[in-house]
Amino acid sequence: MNKYLVLTKVVKKFKHTQVGQAAITMVLALLSTTIVLVVALGVLTFNEVKKLNNIVKSSQSYYAAEAGIEDAIVRIKKKMSYPNPGTYTLSVGAGSTQVTISGPLDSLSIISKGDVNNRIRKVAVNLTSLPSETDVDFNYGVQVGDGGLVMKSNSQVSGGVYADGSIKGPTGGGAGTLPIILGDAFSAAAAGTDGIKNLKIKLSAAGATDGNGHANTIRNVTADGTLYCVTGSGNNKPCTPDPDGDPQKIPLPITDSQINTWRSWSSAGGETSGSVIIPGNTSQSLGPIKINGDLTVESNSQLTVTGTIWVTGNITIKSFSLMVLHSSYGANGNGVVFADPGRIFINSNVTICGSNGGVLGSCNTENGSYIMLLTTNDSIADADPAMVADSNILTSVLYSTQGAIKLNSNVHVKEVTGYGIILESNATVTFESGLASVKFTSGPGAVFKINSWQEIP
Repeated sequence: MNKYLVLTKVVKKFKHTQVGQAAITMVLALLSTTIVLVVALGVLTFNEVKKLNNIVKSSQSYYAAEAGIEDAIVRIKKKMSYPNPGTYTLSVGAGSTQVTISGPLDSLSIISKGDVNNRIRKVAVNLTSLPSETDVDFNYGVQVGDGGLVMKSNSQVSGGVYADGSIKGPTGGGAGTLPIILGDAFSAAAAGTDGIKNLKIKLSAAGATDGNGHANTIRNVTADGTLYCVTGSGNNKPCTPDPDGDPQKIPLPITDSQINTWRSWSSAGGETSGSVIIPGNTSQSLGPIKINGDLTVESNSQLTVTGTIWVTGNITIKSFSLMVLHSSYGANGNGVVFADPGRIFINSNVTICGSNGGVLGSCNTENGSYIMLLTTNDSIADADPAMVADSNILTSVLYSTQGAIKLNSNVHVKEVTGYGIILESNATVTFESGLASVKFTSGPGAVFKINSWQEIP
């Protein structure tokens, strides 16, 4: 082979090698570019997926937090158990939320912290209770049904008396021991029966226009004012015809429908399967609740009423006990504790105060708030009345729809109403003018208003 042919072959081979290397280089370049693009796209996609996942998890956390708020509101409105103050955890879907409730029912704070895979969102709500109300008008220190009012020596009513039956003091009592009514006395007892008898009716204050007696028949009464009667004897003044005629019977101020409302308020808080005892030397809260049995408050204990209490058996409050209305009832907020159809026994040295609180033997400054103890029992016997309060009692409002209430010596109440009432020696009823229009409530939490609902950091 000549040199020329050899050289030609070498040159052709070299050219082919260069073309192959260029092609390989181009392919490698394209491949590298593709890899870079794929990696960049993958990183971008991963970041977008991660971002989207964070958004999803964050949204799940937010909705978990809202679920916690809604759970807390349901617990509060339905009076279900919840820690206050305190925290509980609720599982929601793939995550959970931590709910914290604090503050009184008239200004509750709820914070719910949702957590899904460590994505935290918080929601806060402020809640205010707007208690349901039932209005009751107490216009007299004592209002009595057909059972009438029996007043024994040195007993006193400050604020006036209205009785469908008679109003009687003790027979043969001396002038210094006769019971006293400071205000007006009305008896709707029928003609020919004793209306008002054997007591004093005096002015409630200097310059007052009361101190009058109103009845068909008035006997052995000393009055500062006028005796409006048809028949009278043994009085310090003659009978004067009443321009309005004889007093007529009026219904007691609390209706059956109102008592039904109180039944529903108490039942909304749940029921017990039996009696409840507040042990001695303890302080406990109770209400709203229906107690299917007796309620006994042992000696030297304190019961804070947090809602309407309905007791189907008897209520017994033993000596040296304190009962107060929870402060969240506020000024002019009044609560109800009632035995239906049981009886009520209040032993000696018991103190019952409104929402301003107090200590044994003394309530704090009055703020127009009271507890009413009520019974629907129909026992009217002197020896076995529907309600009895022993000596040295400081209390609010006592009420019996069908039976008699007996107040023993040194009992001091704001108002007493019943089918029949017996005031033993030295018992005192001092009417509070604010009771002329009273709003008894179900207690805080009957109705709620949401003041704010917002996400917080």
